[in-house]
Amino acid sequence: MYDAPIRSPGFLIGLLILTAATPCWVSCNDASIVEVGDTVTLNSGGIGVVQYAKVIRRVGFEDTTELRPVRRAQVDVRDEDGFLVASMFTNELGEFEYPENAGLLKVTVRAFSRGPRVYTGVYRAAEDPNPWSVTGAIGEVSELVVSEPYAAGAFNVIDLAIQAGDAIEGLVSDAPAPELRVIWNETSFPVCGACFYFSTFRLELTGAPGDVDAHDDDVVLHELGHYLEAAYGVYGNPGGFHEVSQRVNPQLAWSEGFATWFSGWMRKSPDYIDIQPNNTVYALNLETLEQVIAGVSIENDPQSDYSEGIVYGVMWDLFDSPVNDDDSVTYNALTILSAALDPQAVLDNDGTGPDFVDWLTSWQCTVPNAAEDIGILTESVGFPYDVESAKALCAP
Repeated sequence: MYDAPIRSPGFLIGLLILTAATPCWVSCNDASIVEVGDTVTLNSGGIGVVQYAKVIRRVGFEDTTELRPVRRAQVDVRDEDGFLVASMFTNELGEFEYPENAGLLKVTVRAFSRGPRVYTGVYRAAEDPNPWSVTGAIGEVSELVVSEPYAAGAFNVIDLAIQAGDAIEGLVSDAPAPELRVIWNETSFPVCGACFYFSTFRLELTGAPGDVDAHDDDVVLHELGHYLEAAYGVYGNPGGFHEVSQRVNPQLAWSEGFATWFSGWMRKSPDYIDIQPNNTVYALNLETLEQVIAGVSIENDPQSDYSEGIVYGVMWDLFDSPVNDDDSVTYNALTILSAALDPQAVLDNDGTGPDFVDWLTSWQCTVPNAAEDIGILTESVGFPYDVESAKALCAP
């Protein structure tokens, strides 16, 4: 829950709600301008604030909304003639400064954030040159609220990307990664539900009624896990259909399992929930292996097919608190991430692309005293990982 930021009362005298129902002022992606009364004849400048209405989705309950600041998003301020008078990014409270001007000013905030560590824009369609944006007048009213659910979803994705970038601070360069173009609109329905395309660094989210993925934090953070893996690690995910109750290619199992673990770690919850149309709920619990096939397809062969649930189950057990748990270990999540995101650390032993064995070996080399725990956890899920052989691969 975000508390409303404290601001000088001289700057705020009302509230402006932005929608996406009428023609745009700046681009075809812009929401409408909402008139706020008589034109301001003298704008003395001040501090504006942008917020978005985050849709809170819970199983068995009606959706609710919660106002959150639009952080680190691009803001352009234009005068009545359309000339750009200021351009900046909002701060952590969603605030921006607008200049003194003789006349009405209009502000456009875009679902776009550049760094540190992430570089993300949310677009209606892949061919659109400009990201989702909303536009409104400021002066008499200096607080803008993005309330239309699809526009708000675009800003929710941006905020989650910022959270993901903050989470890996110190592990990777602060320079922005390649741009992730997120495609999201009210009719989008990709065949895979939510898809990350490595070749183009594009993410597509479902926007069909009842399946608004941009507000499903669990889903977005999973896909952002793929983005970070591709931007900073070694990405070998071949793509294709996969379920947790299925043994798949080792590179696919590793990448999908890592992304699910990343989502759980970011939310600090083992429950992965995706609310879909007709009140259908896709749910996982990273704490258990229910619905997950343990073991490998060829006995004692860790390079044969296995399930992604094995990956996220072991990773979660290494990270989570032992309180009310079936294991007694807790390790620093940043070391888990460092082994996954550092291309120099991932030991691709067989040259087929990174997989669970490569990550286990890299992490064991990073945290040598965890070898016994790794052996216990992998044995418990029937994964034939050889702790002793891995020791020989670690630098002395």
